[in-house]
Amino acid sequence: MCIRDSNAAWGTVFWSQTYDDWCQIEAPILTVGSPNPSHVLDYWRFASDAYRDYQQLQIDLLRQHTQGQWVTTNFMGNYADLNYHDLAAPLDFVTWDSYPTGYAERYGAVFYRSDETRPVFAWDVGDPYITGFCHDLTLGLKPRQGGGGTPFWVMEQQAGPINWGAVNPGIRPGTVRLWTWHALAAGADAVIYFRWRACLYGHEVHHSGLLKHDGTPDLGYEEVQRMAAEAETMAAVAAHPPEPAPIALLLDYEDGWALQIQPHRREFGYLHQLFVFYRALRRLGFPVDIVPYHADLTPYRLVIAGSAYLGKPTQREALARYVHDGGNVLLGVRAGFKTPTNTVTDAPLPGIWRPLVGATVTAWHALPDGVGYGLEGTVADLGPEATFWTEALAPDTAQALAHYTTGPFAGKAALTDNGYGAGHAFYLGFYPRVEQATALLRYLTARLDIPPLVHGLPPDVLAYRRGPYRILLNFGEEAREVELEGAQRVILASRDLVVHRRS
Repeated sequence: MCIRDSNAAWGTVFWSQTYDDWCQIEAPILTVGSPNPSHVLDYWRFASDAYRDYQQLQIDLLRQHTQGQWVTTNFMGNYADLNYHDLAAPLDFVTWDSYPTGYAERYGAVFYRSDETRPVFAWDVGDPYITGFCHDLTLGLKPRQGGGGTPFWVMEQQAGPINWGAVNPGIRPGTVRLWTWHALAAGADAVIYFRWRACLYGHEVHHSGLLKHDGTPDLGYEEVQRMAAEAETMAAVAAHPPEPAPIALLLDYEDGWALQIQPHRREFGYLHQLFVFYRALRRLGFPVDIVPYHADLTPYRLVIAGSAYLGKPTQREALARYVHDGGNVLLGVRAGFKTPTNTVTDAPLPGIWRPLVGATVTAWHALPDGVGYGLEGTVADLGPEATFWTEALAPDTAQALAHYTTGPFAGKAALTDNGYGAGHAFYLGFYPRVEQATALLRYLTARLDIPPLVHGLPPDVLAYRRGPYRILLNFGEEAREVELEGAQRVILASRDLVVHRRS
């Protein structure tokens, strides 16, 4: 690319930022006002690529000096400043560091908006939706041909109180076992506890280990000892690679970076938007894969794209082919607003997605807290109003499944369904609350005849499948009853689990 093309791609004519030579381009800092968003996005790409290249340097050295040695590194769950798909690709498998109480506290604002009511769980288990999201994201970092992800390890599993939170709650008997089984159910092939013995010096002296500071067994050690009786069952479950879920969430780190650079509406978060659908699916009892756009999408009955913000031609081609061949995709607000260089498209919105969606976004509003536009339509419980971010849709070839009833968008479509080839493309024109995402997914899964693992899950129980095994985990303070097929009922004690093998 010549410097002239670079100027055009970044729109440098704005604020007199045009470059005459490559050597003039520096990091996007020390600007009088905000830096050029296209410059920032490419800098983040460059930074992520630099980490990938440095990792590859280390991998090549290890390959050169070893034989038959696997190579991995530990990732950090929802950390989104690097393209984890690129980092994961050359590794034999991926691992991550699971600290449920710390993640619930530190990253709660990433996953929940300030106007949302967070679910309540037992006080020492963290947030299993956040932990589960990170498990499923890690599983999907190395997608497999035929669908699904590659089994992962938990390189560091919390085994007691940590040291880097604000409260660092103590852990009761049963919680470490629950976390271990959660990882195994979600696709882990190994769980390693951090740390062996509490340290006597340095920054992490308050971080617990399997052994106390004096070398005597701590709670974590006792938990592991008790789990020895379950080793045979664990091995039987782990012998089955995770199967593709019927539903996939698509993750693109660059879309997230671009939205982070210019969110336009406070608390508009890319991961949060995925998490709303993730919570809804898990709450309804559906397994879900979190995979990149380049994954094999053919096994999935429903694919949820969230904000396909940058409008990449490769993404459009993948989803158009998938839908044309009989798949079903749900796109969300702000799809196609930008080009891959982070400039705004000059095509009618949703940009390159418009032929697939079969509708045009004629206007969009970020709404202040407390403001909403009324909703009605064929999807039960989708209302009563759209808040936070709304888009007015004018169907072209699509049909409307919901309309706005009040406000300046009254009469405009809020949710559309477009037949495309043998499949359907749905466009949700507002940013849903979790209750609305739940209602929409209940409608779509019923329409597409996608059965959940378990019907009627209690709010603090999660369900997983691995081979013939279903694992039910209760993260609440109270015992819960769950009905399986054939009216069979199981009771889960607080912070306990049941492993059920289907006959």
